[in-house]
Amino acid sequence: MIVAGLDEAGRGSLLGPLAVAAVAVRAEEQRRLRELGARDSKRLTPGARRRVAGLVERAARWSALLIPQWTVDASTRAGGGNLNLLEAAAFAKLIAELGPDVAIVDAPDPRPARFGALISSMLEGMGRSPRVVARHRADATYPVVGAASVIAKVVRDEGLAEWAGRYGYVGSGYPHDARTLEFVENWRRAWGDYPYIARGTWSTLRRRGLE
Repeated sequence: MIVAGLDEAGRGSLLGPLAVAAVAVRAEEQRRLRELGARDSKRLTPGARRRVAGLVERAARWSALLIPQWTVDASTRAGGGNLNLLEAAAFAKLIAELGPDVAIVDAPDPRPARFGALISSMLEGMGRSPRVVARHRADATYPVVGAASVIAKVVRDEGLAEWAGRYGYVGSGYPHDARTLEFVENWRRAWGDYPYIARGTWSTLRRRGLE
């Protein structure tokens, strides 16, 4: 039986894309992923994440998507719930690509079963019918989801690093990061607008008078 784990990175970020990733292994190989260090990416340093991601990529099938910030903005302009719809569609695409028997997803919805049902309905439209298991904090519970969490975070960090290489350090990209807010505010003062890497619909910009 093939089991896939899916997770995202950057959902709440002010800057940059949303990354989603999937990792697929045989069910009996999940313990091996834990031995390689796969776990909730937030519990690992950046260097450890890169090392673990490399090990996972050699030990399992995997795939990842970067969803640009303008696509995230478009989904939130249509209503907050559409970010869940966007993420579900990305998860369904990766599940269809890897073709597991069971897919375990980290659910952003307060009702995980509803999020799992949404993905299942999308997969049915693609002619796929794996069992979808949606759980809160799945990255901390299932090694295969932890592995996906690590890869998603590394893929997103690489995207931010590319931007920073051109324009300077932008911090983590999250609204709580003082360096990220300083970068956005300095850009606004210099150019009269926020950088295109920013998510224009985020309330952080309104609260700080940057919209």
